[in-house]
Amino acid sequence: MAETTLGPPKAELDRNASWTDRWRRLPGPAWATGSLLLIYLASRLTVVAATATVAWLDLSGPRCGDVTDQPINGYGELLRCWDTQWFLRVAAEGYPRALPADGGPTTLAFFPGYPATIAAGDVLGLSPLVAALVVSLIAGAIATLLVERMGRLIRTPEAARRAAVLFAFFPGAVVFSWGYSEALAVALAGIALVASYRERWLIAGLAAALAGSVRADVGIALTVAMLVAAALSFRHKQGDWRAVAAVAASPIGILGYLGFVWAWTGSATTWSRTQSEGWDQHMDWGKHALTSLGGVLRPWDSPSRVVLVVAVAGLAVAVLALVKRPMPLPWLTYVVVLVGISLVSSQVGFRPRAEVLLLPAFVAVGMWMPHRHMAWVVPGLAALQVVLTVLWLGAPLIAPP
Repeated sequence: MAETTLGPPKAELDRNASWTDRWRRLPGPAWATGSLLLIYLASRLTVVAATATVAWLDLSGPRCGDVTDQPINGYGELLRCWDTQWFLRVAAEGYPRALPADGGPTTLAFFPGYPATIAAGDVLGLSPLVAALVVSLIAGAIATLLVERMGRLIRTPEAARRAAVLFAFFPGAVVFSWGYSEALAVALAGIALVASYRERWLIAGLAAALAGSVRADVGIALTVAMLVAAALSFRHKQGDWRAVAAVAASPIGILGYLGFVWAWTGSATTWSRTQSEGWDQHMDWGKHALTSLGGVLRPWDSPSRVVLVVAVAGLAVAVLALVKRPMPLPWLTYVVVLVGISLVSSQVGFRPRAEVLLLPAFVAVGMWMPHRHMAWVVPGLAALQVVLTVLWLGAPLIAPP
């Protein structure tokens, strides 16, 4: 009888296996999560490379949004541009007790949720800027995974994955590589929307409240979405007091900060005044948005028109996808309220970094877009990320996209 030859033990096979073989042996969910995080990392490296190029070529101009009028020198200082410097100031100094006598901008306009995470980085020995970047990077990764999770809840894994990839490479996601609050806000919004869909009401309410402490617009949109979700829950089944608790908790982040500003400064109008007097931010009921639409027809007139074209095109695709692939009503409500707030604002209007907050819209686009189009759409989005990075950091008169 021929001698039976036994192969090497499994442990030895595992030791000798290449890292690619080990990667393929991961369980399905672990492989999907790991590969999606690698895709997200690739999108971040795209932005980092573009930012480094701007710093290396010294394209940032004299200000880049810096209120001190000091030159911007080097990669580290470039990352402090625009709103980042204000968040860092809140984390380091807190809030002033009064508005500036000259009516200039002040940190009181910035909600405390994101600066609080920056200050917490001191416990880990991180500098404020590094902490801000780490929070944005991690929150952006979580948001990407949540887009995929939302897609799986209502559609196929393939559609969910497309949605997450499109989200990671969307031009407005450039802020996930900088010290901006959008990444943290959208991650918390994703948790709230997923939890409400699964009727995990207490988690949904807590996440919505925290999101409101980061960005007022996201907090308002989530509050309305929670109200719709709770109403549907009561309509379709016996009412749950936890749904009511979620609705009640949702605006706490917003109301808590506004109440703090009132008590801290002694005036109930301080926050609205700093928005209007210091930042020229007020409701113009669509005047700015409608006026800016004319620039779409002349995109070559100025670099800022390129940002406008990207934003208008992105919103148009989102609306079409939402019509073709309707979302759960609370998710759709969240999108409609956020878009409405942006369009009636005197300073926001059409802006890619406002559109990156529209998580359900990415799910709809991922469901609607044929897979074969991803081969050219994703590289195109990556190229637009580079363009917007250079325009934002390289042109001192262009507000963040």
